[in-house]
Amino acid sequence: NMKDFARAEKHFTASLILCQKTGERICEARTLNNWGDLHAARGNFEDATHVISQALHLFREIDHSVGIKASLANLGLLNLQNGKYSPSLDYYLQWYNYSQALPDPAGMALACTGLSQILMVLGQFGRARNYLNQALTYFTANNDIHGQGRVFSLQGRCAYLHHTGTQVKLGW
Repeated sequence: NMKDFARAEKHFTASLILCQKTGERICEARTLNNWGDLHAARGNFEDATHVISQALHLFREIDHSVGIKASLANLGLLNLQNGKYSPSLDYYLQWYNYSQALPDPAGMALACTGLSQILMVLGQFGRARNYLNQALTYFTANNDIHGQGRVFSLQGRCAYLHHTGTQVKLGW
């Protein structure tokens, strides 16, 4: 409700003021990223995008790899959920490429699962399968049963949608 939202905004504002006053830029960027999640949960796509983009900018300025990946993932998912597939694809590709450059195989694998979902929406099933295979290779090598299960589920979805020509509906 609006009362809870107003209370949460007060806490985020207090956090930002404290972080900025003390020069804690990581704290400031994390606060913005979390505040963006609150806007997204409330259905405020534009506000969420603006605030998370500010967080991404700060994380990039201070070269905070965990924050950069989190912000890119949040922006990718936010755009995907709102039917903005081109920006979503761009954010997930940035996440994938950034993780590859570090190198961060776990980040790459997670980005691959996100990329596969966007590509399925776009009807690019071959590319989706390629990213899923990359993710499965990582998850199998690291005995990540949850990750493997996620990929198998997405592979099944991809095969079904490709075979039937069914329009992808988001909802997972």
